[in-house]
Amino acid sequence: YFKAQVEALYSSINISSAPNSYGCILTKNEEFSMEAPLAIRTSPNPLTFEIKNLDANTDYNLWLYAIDKNGAYHLSTKYVFSTPEIVFDYEGDLALETQDDVDNCLIVTVSGNLIIGKENSDITDISKLSITAVGGGVTIKGCHALNDFGPVSDYNLKYLELDDVSPSLPYQWDGNVSDLRIRNISTGIVNLSAFTDVVNITLQENKCGFSGLEKLKKVTDAVFSHNQFTTTDDIDGMSMLRNLDLSNNPLANVNSLTDMTSIQKIDLSETPLSETQIRYLKNMMPEIVTLVSDNLTGTATLSVQD
Repeated sequence: YFKAQVEALYSSINISSAPNSYGCILTKNEEFSMEAPLAIRTSPNPLTFEIKNLDANTDYNLWLYAIDKNGAYHLSTKYVFSTPEIVFDYEGDLALETQDDVDNCLIVTVSGNLIIGKENSDITDISKLSITAVGGGVTIKGCHALNDFGPVSDYNLKYLELDDVSPSLPYQWDGNVSDLRIRNISTGIVNLSAFTDVVNITLQENKCGFSGLEKLKKVTDAVFSHNQFTTTDDIDGMSMLRNLDLSNNPLANVNSLTDMTSIQKIDLSETPLSETQIRYLKNMMPEIVTLVSDNLTGTATLSVQD
């Protein structure tokens, strides 16, 4: 469907008294005709018409009219508009940066990735988004007032990326995705318990806290670099975890990692841990193939009791 909104034309109608009724007349590439389709309104407010079932890529002429008490028609000036071409299937990546982009989108499928928003986007509602399928992944960026995923939860996604969004948005997830990426959330606590199907997870450059990580039982690869993790207690429920990157976090305690026997690679670089703590992990986790610990800043020692 298409929406044609015509405002202020009513003021151009030359009529001396309030009309008994008013409406609009629509023609396609033609001059005025009383046999043209009519849309009738009996009240002059609001001065907005919604006209559906128009042809795509077509020029239209529109007049507002008023009927006086004697039954005579009074016409406005002519309004000319064109309908856009419909693209049901979009090839490549598609970006919808504003609320108007979302509201006016007529695309049904996207072969590539879908990007919703931009830095400080005004998007607040995607519930009526026309897109039903995405071939790649979805990125939602800068939508601070968006609190629902709309149809995105129904897509079969290769990945879901949330970049600088409301900390309450992730908890609203009601779909399936195996690759989750969250970046640049600056405040609050982000609850991730809804992402129980995630296998690969990336949390980077966040200043928020995280909860619900213990629910992510299927995760095998986790990149948690440049966050605010001080302990590893919240991730000890990831019983299938193989590769873990915790670099650039203010870590103080990583002892719970010793219970995670599936881990093969850990990166603890750029953390305030000490070489003593690293040696302790190596001794307690002989199954680790690679333990990266570059540029440690801590000097803590451990007292291990039998």
